[in-house]
Amino acid sequence: MQDQPIQEDEILLRRVRRPSASNVTVKKRPDGGDQATSWAMKTKDNELSCSRKKITTPQQLLKSLILQGEDPLDFLVCEFKVSDIKEIGLEIAFTPTHDDPGHCSITGENQSRYPNGNKAKRLARRTRILTEDEIEELS
Repeated sequence: MQDQPIQEDEILLRRVRRPSASNVTVKKRPDGGDQATSWAMKTKDNELSCSRKKITTPQQLLKSLILQGEDPLDFLVCEFKVSDIKEIGLEIAFTPTHDDPGHCSITGENQSRYPNGNKAKRLARRTRILTEDEIEELS
């Protein structure tokens, strides 16, 4: 599976913590629905984790939180395209894990540290939060 090249038109998924008083992770999209905020698209690690939708479903992505001691109900799932990443000047690598066979890592150019500033904001604008109905339909 490691040899499956990532296609430009593929959809990627990322878990986003539900909004709270201390974490504004979601906001309204100009065209309707919700999107992740730049805060939700930041990371303390060198790369931003996401998953390939064609390998890992939104439901599987949420269920994997149980193995990490997290409550899946505390999270939402956003989606965006591989082409969005590349247009912003970020790179993506397919890095499957035991818990997530569709796992990918987004980094800066030349696999440098993921930039949490303007590029995270630009990527957040391209996301769309899946509704609970969509997650159920896709599982």
